[in-house]
Amino acid sequence: MKKLLALVSCFLIMALLVPVDAVFAQDDDELKVELTYLRYRFNHFFQSSFESEKYGDASEFFDDDLDIKFEISKGDVLVHMEFETADATMGDDHNPQESYSDAVKDYYGQWTPESLADNEFTLKAGKFDSVGGFGKMINNDDGYRGSVSASWKINDVAITLGYGKRSEGETDDDVEGDDNSFRAKVALPLGESFTITGYGAFYTKSDITLQEAVAATDDTAAVPEVQGDGSVFIGGVNLDGSLNNISLFAEAGFTSGSEDYAVNNAAVEYDLAGFYATGGASYTIGQVTLGVEAGFGSGDDDATDDSIDDFLGINNDYGYDEIIEDEILDNGLRNRIFVKATASIAPTEKLSVDGAVIYEAPAEDVVGVTGKTVDTYGFEVDVTMNYKLASNLTYVLMGAVASLEEDWLDESSQYQVMNRLEFLF
Repeated sequence: MKKLLALVSCFLIMALLVPVDAVFAQDDDELKVELTYLRYRFNHFFQSSFESEKYGDASEFFDDDLDIKFEISKGDVLVHMEFETADATMGDDHNPQESYSDAVKDYYGQWTPESLADNEFTLKAGKFDSVGGFGKMINNDDGYRGSVSASWKINDVAITLGYGKRSEGETDDDVEGDDNSFRAKVALPLGESFTITGYGAFYTKSDITLQEAVAATDDTAAVPEVQGDGSVFIGGVNLDGSLNNISLFAEAGFTSGSEDYAVNNAAVEYDLAGFYATGGASYTIGQVTLGVEAGFGSGDDDATDDSIDDFLGINNDYGYDEIIEDEILDNGLRNRIFVKATASIAPTEKLSVDGAVIYEAPAEDVVGVTGKTVDTYGFEVDVTMNYKLASNLTYVLMGAVASLEEDWLDESSQYQVMNRLEFLF
């Protein structure tokens, strides 16, 4: 019932916004309300059960996802709102919505003064990712409750500075913790075809709850509350562009700093030091596009010392497959090596087919569930078909199968099949 009410509410908002936009779209100094994005996706999944002790069990389920965005503007000022209702983790933020407040995503007010139009100056405040996304690997964390950013251009150089704060740290209870983020991004064109972008983020945390208190029972001892601090810097550089019918990208970044973790009912400080590199190219000829991509993320070579050496992306949802990374590991390029070959074809305006073969392995050997050391995760093959049923309606069929190193999960393979209907306005 909760999802149904949220769904109906969003469609009512859409119905109200469309005629308003038609009325006020005449003059920039008048109030305008505009629906900028509406997408509804309905999925049917059939897959091997990733929680099963042995391969053979299967699960079937449905989920759906509704995204809606609208903007209200008058003169130099714009207000942006986003809503998402999603079952499971289908939503783009990879988090299920458990309440009405969870369905409210980014929102912000934006001021773009006409007097500074030559410098493309913009000031934003609200709940949002304070500098916008960066590259492929560092997929910045969900918008802080209080964020502010300023962006402008000096000649061809685009600069963005941002600050974000969570007054209650990483928890949603009454803990008086602080979680602050200072971020900057600079983009510089290289010739007419390429852009190089540098990114830096400094995170500070204080009095963050690492372990919540649990009262004693007849069978267990009391668990005390543990709080800790942290200071982390993440930096990266990205190069992307195209040359004739070849598209290229290369990216690298690192993590440095320290952060407390709860160990034996006490806060213990760990040093953080990790890095990653990834890149790829694609070549298009006619209706066919061929591509190759590879990536490396450092692993922790000694889990018993007081340092964590694998790359820690912030809320990373850089997915490059459907099963091994997306369903099983879900940690981006942390302790990872992957190589991916892709091919896509669009024989008609309505039909497109994409395929990929991916090999994945840990950068540092891991111990599988059988107790044996594992130096590879396995191979995966993904195929996706998109067919446009109407101008705003697309049918998607995806199939994936992974051949796994059996000592890793005590399973030799996994599979997944998805049917999706997607409405995009």
